[in-house]
Amino acid sequence: MVSAEHCFKPAPAVAYRTIGGRVVIVDPGQNKMISLNQTGSVIWEALDGRSAQSVATDIAATFDVTDEEALADVQTFITELAGKGLVVRVKDPA
Repeated sequence: MVSAEHCFKPAPAVAYRTIGGRVVIVDPGQNKMISLNQTGSVIWEALDGRSAQSVATDIAATFDVTDEEALADVQTFITELAGKGLVVRVKDPA
Protein backbone atom coordinates (compact mmCIF):
# COMPACT_ATOMS: atom_id res chain seq x y z
CA MET A 1 0.00 0.00 0.00
CA VAL A 2 1.15 3.51 -0.77
CA SER A 3 2.13 5.48 2.33
CA ALA A 4 0.78 9.01 2.78
CA GLU A 5 4.37 10.27 2.68
CA HIS A 6 5.33 8.55 -0.58
CA CYS A 7 5.75 10.84 -3.57
CA PHE A 8 4.89 9.94 -7.17
CA LYS A 9 5.00 11.27 -10.69
CA PRO A 10 4.01 9.90 -14.13
CA ALA A 11 6.45 7.30 -15.46
CA PRO A 12 8.84 8.77 -18.06
CA ALA A 13 7.57 6.57 -20.92
CA VAL A 14 3.91 7.46 -20.33
CA ALA A 15 2.27 9.97 -22.65
CA TYR A 16 -0.91 11.77 -21.64
CA ARG A 17 -3.11 14.67 -22.65
CA THR A 18 -5.97 16.56 -21.08
CA ILE A 19 -8.98 16.58 -23.38
CA GLY A 20 -12.18 18.29 -22.31
CA GLY A 21 -11.03 18.43 -18.70
CA ARG A 22 -10.23 14.71 -18.57
CA VAL A 23 -6.85 13.06 -18.74
CA VAL A 24 -6.21 10.39 -21.35
CA ILE A 25 -3.14 8.22 -20.68
CA VAL A 26 -1.35 6.09 -23.26
CA ASP A 27 -0.29 2.87 -21.56
CA PRO A 28 2.88 1.87 -23.45
CA GLY A 29 2.95 -1.60 -21.88
CA GLN A 30 -0.52 -2.50 -23.14
CA ASN A 31 -0.56 -0.19 -26.16
CA LYS A 32 -3.93 1.22 -25.18
CA MET A 33 -5.48 4.47 -24.01
CA ILE A 34 -6.99 4.97 -20.57
CA SER A 35 -9.51 7.76 -20.03
CA LEU A 36 -9.69 8.95 -16.42
CA ASN A 37 -12.80 10.25 -14.73
CA GLN A 38 -12.87 13.72 -13.17
CA THR A 39 -11.42 12.62 -9.84
CA GLY A 40 -8.73 10.51 -11.48
CA SER A 41 -7.83 13.41 -13.75
CA VAL A 42 -7.39 15.78 -10.80
CA ILE A 43 -5.24 13.22 -8.98
CA TRP A 44 -3.14 12.51 -12.10
CA GLU A 45 -2.48 16.20 -12.72
CA ALA A 46 -1.36 16.59 -9.09
CA LEU A 47 1.20 13.77 -9.34
CA ASP A 48 4.18 16.05 -9.76
CA GLY A 49 6.43 14.60 -7.10
CA ARG A 50 4.27 15.66 -4.16
CA SER A 51 3.26 13.25 -1.42
CA ALA A 52 0.05 11.23 -1.56
CA GLN A 53 -1.10 13.21 1.50
CA SER A 54 -0.55 16.53 -0.27
CA VAL A 55 -2.54 15.32 -3.27
CA ALA A 56 -5.28 14.03 -0.94
CA THR A 57 -5.54 17.43 0.74
CA ASP A 58 -6.26 18.99 -2.67
CA ILE A 59 -8.82 16.27 -3.47
CA ALA A 60 -10.60 16.77 -0.14
CA ALA A 61 -10.95 20.49 -0.81
CA THR A 62 -11.97 20.07 -4.46
CA PHE A 63 -14.57 17.34 -3.98
CA ASP A 64 -15.81 18.14 -0.45
CA VAL A 65 -14.87 14.79 1.08
CA THR A 66 -13.04 14.06 4.33
CA ASP A 67 -9.26 13.98 4.42
CA GLU A 68 -9.42 10.27 5.27
CA GLU A 69 -11.68 9.45 2.30
CA ALA A 70 -9.49 11.48 -0.03
CA LEU A 71 -6.29 9.81 1.18
CA ALA A 72 -7.80 6.33 0.81
CA ASP A 73 -8.92 7.15 -2.75
CA VAL A 74 -5.53 8.64 -3.69
CA GLN A 75 -3.66 5.66 -2.23
CA THR A 76 -5.88 3.19 -4.10
CA PHE A 77 -5.55 5.12 -7.37
CA ILE A 78 -1.76 5.40 -7.10
CA THR A 79 -1.43 1.72 -6.17
CA GLU A 80 -3.40 0.75 -9.28
CA LEU A 81 -1.39 3.04 -11.56
CA ALA A 82 1.93 1.92 -10.06
CA GLY A 83 0.92 -1.70 -10.62
CA LYS A 84 0.53 -0.90 -14.32
CA GLY A 85 3.84 0.96 -14.45
CA LEU A 86 2.13 4.29 -15.20
CA VAL A 87 3.55 6.17 -12.20
CA VAL A 88 6.85 5.92 -10.38
CA ARG A 89 7.82 6.73 -6.84
CA VAL A 90 10.25 9.59 -6.51
CA LYS A 91 12.59 10.27 -3.66
CA ASP A 92 10.54 11.52 -0.75
CA PRO A 93 11.38 14.97 0.59
CA ALA A 94 13.64 14.91 3.64
